[in-house]
Amino acid sequence: MSDFDLQKYIQFIESKFITKEYYNSKIFNNDIINSLIQFEQPIYEFLKIHKQSSYKLFKKRFGNINKPLNVSYNRYFLFIYGYKYCIKCKKILDLSKFNSRNNTSDQKNNICKNCTHKYYIKNSEHFKSYSRQYRKNNKDIVQTYYKSYAKKNNDKFNFYTAKRRAKKLQATPVWLTIEHWKQIKELYKLAKKLIKETGILHVVDHIIPLQGKYVSGLHVPWNLQIISSKENGNKYNYHVSEEYWK
Repeated sequence: MSDFDLQKYIQFIESKFITKEYYNSKIFNNDIINSLIQFEQPIYEFLKIHKQSSYKLFKKRFGNINKPLNVSYNRYFLFIYGYKYCIKCKKILDLSKFNSRNNTSDQKNNICKNCTHKYYIKNSEHFKSYSRQYRKNNKDIVQTYYKSYAKKNNDKFNFYTAKRRAKKLQATPVWLTIEHWKQIKELYKLAKKLIKETGILHVVDHIIPLQGKYVSGLHVPWNLQIISSKENGNKYNYHVSEEYWK
């Protein structure tokens, strides 16, 4: 989605929500629009009226909309329009710029991804220390979680395990692109699918092993194949090309 356009947003509010009927009120449509396009103050403070009065006023103008009670009108309409206000950088951004969060009414974090990233970078040592201490104090919980995660998401677990192993063995080329990583991830998904369909355990195998006796391969899409676990056990760390090295 393109950058936020204030004038288009105002037109959206006027066409979708504001009624054309006149109400016996000192607050007119322009005042309501101005209150909706600002996020620094609660609407009732901005309009300088009582909170309960603002609730009645907006309910008259907009009718019975499906708005959660704990969400202000300006944030609700902005969300319906496809955007959200970041309380950190105070910018209006596309919803894709926010991480998901379960305990909010719109299922989105109130701080954008960029601000969240900056915060974690600034406080990285604190989070690392906290994470280490938590794992140390809750070993049983952590182990149970990882076992459960590995069982439910064995494709992702195997993908990241292989990625770490390849990195440790310096078998991952620096020129691998995002598309290459997508191709590798798809192979692990396909292996998981084959297990469900056939009932036979399948694994993603390196055609040329990463630690061969005479020749070693790389962790790249074209050096990967899906074979049964039994075939993989028989193959071990061996490749036919090694015959030439004997």
